[in-house]
Amino acid sequence: MKYPEFNWIEVAFNGAHNRGKVLTIDKLKVPDNGVDCYRTLFRYPKNFKEYFDKNKTVSGYRGVVYADFFPVDVDSNNLEEAHDNTKKLLENLLKHYELDLDNLWLFFSGAKGFHVLIPAEFFCYQPSVEMPVVFREMANEIAEYIKIDTSIYDYVRLFRLTNTI
Repeated sequence: MKYPEFNWIEVAFNGAHNRGKVLTIDKLKVPDNGVDCYRTLFRYPKNFKEYFDKNKTVSGYRGVVYADFFPVDVDSNNLEEAHDNTKKLLENLLKHYELDLDNLWLFFSGAKGFHVLIPAEFFCYQPSVEMPVVFREMANEIAEYIKIDTSIYDYVRLFRLTNTI
């Protein structure tokens, strides 16, 4: 794992409203039912846990973060449109960035769209307090005219775990 000191995350199982469980990533175990399972998009250093212990919430945390992947969330109220837009996004990535699409992670978001995850190895980013802002800017540039959900680029945003219902 790159940057192992960034090993803290928040999780929520059986709904995003069940927040408030901060643990190290090596302790992450998805429940057998795999329903509405989330974790924070970013990984955090020890001061994240200290912030949680002091405040009993992660809300308001604005420290240094790191991500193992760069996500793009393609949403639409029309699932067929979201699917078409995801294909257009992949075409953009292939055409403009020459990414090997076989190295990307793609999955249904569980609601109204698709997640495209680009492994961190494709970028030269390091842990930063600015990472959520930079991710939002990168996503808008990559997406061009495609409708995406940029609200995911928040310091403590929960992100649906891959292959959960």
